[in-house]
Amino acid sequence: MTFNSKTLKTLVVTTLIAAATTSAQAEDGDWSGFYGGVSFGIGSLDPNMAGLSDSYSQLSLHAGYYHDMGDFVLGAELEHSKMDLGFGILGGSGDVTRFKLKGGFDLGQVLPYVVVGTSRLSVPGLSDGFTSYGVGMDYKLNDTMRVGAEYLIDSSNGTFATTGAEVDLSAINLRLSIGF
Repeated sequence: MTFNSKTLKTLVVTTLIAAATTSAQAEDGDWSGFYGGVSFGIGSLDPNMAGLSDSYSQLSLHAGYYHDMGDFVLGAELEHSKMDLGFGILGGSGDVTRFKLKGGFDLGQVLPYVVVGTSRLSVPGLSDGFTSYGVGMDYKLNDTMRVGAEYLIDSSNGTFATTGAEVDLSAINLRLSIGF
């Protein structure tokens, strides 16, 4: 699976068209409930080794739950991403599974939030755990559809598997979710 700038531009344009043409606006800011969706992102992988930093793209599925407590929203989310790495030393592809805890402010149709969690990066022959953190924002198009963006950093807890390298991932994702 290869992603390029044309794919990203198509996703951005499609999301903007969906946002502009949605006629049924969300009536209130109640974020409580289950949701699921897809996201597409680009990022960088830095193994803290000379000359090996490179970019990647990822396609993800996510599912979670928000609990709206008035002005504040808490949530948990599970996300699985397929990565297309830009260099071959790690096999050219990989998977990241993340468990995220989210906390944010209910601003009606907008939910800015922070993320903390844990993740696991797997590439051919290697797998290890990471600490995840970041920021994001969701926007309710209507009572069920949401678009958003999220910036995440996954930082290795020491060295990555048996490589001896500290590995950091950072990515920005565009998200489309359906609440139910």
